[in-house]
Amino acid sequence: MTEKVTPAIFVSAALLLTGIGMAGVAHGYGLGTLDYFGAGAFPFYLGLILAGLAALDLAVRLRSPHQGDAGEPVNWPRLLCICGSLGVFALLLDPFGFVPAIFGAALVAMLADIRQRPLATLGFVLGLTLLCYLVFILGLGLPIPAFR
Repeated sequence: MTEKVTPAIFVSAALLLTGIGMAGVAHGYGLGTLDYFGAGAFPFYLGLILAGLAALDLAVRLRSPHQGDAGEPVNWPRLLCICGSLGVFALLLDPFGFVPAIFGAALVAMLADIRQRPLATLGFVLGLTLLCYLVFILGLGLPIPAFR
């Protein structure tokens, strides 16, 4: 008997892997001591908490996969657009700067909504890019170049 992977089970498994990965990467930055936390302490423990909660949720959902679940299949193209936007941001940030990376990531993420009109998409992406520039570069003063 084969069960469909419901969106809730997929998300729980993805969050579990994300938490484990986050804790693993953060451990490399050093946890420090109880007197002086290192740079990796907060993300390490946050990753462990995320992984623990996701494992608990996954265990509950695997026992009763349809409880509280719509049972709709995962929309893979939309999921790839959202996840791909993170990859686009990572690939564009270093060679082109913050503003083009935000623009590209938002544009790819908006491809997930096929009902959106092109001008509305462009307006949203430009607005989001401007807002991110104002908040992160001007407001918070992040040491990331806006353009390269």
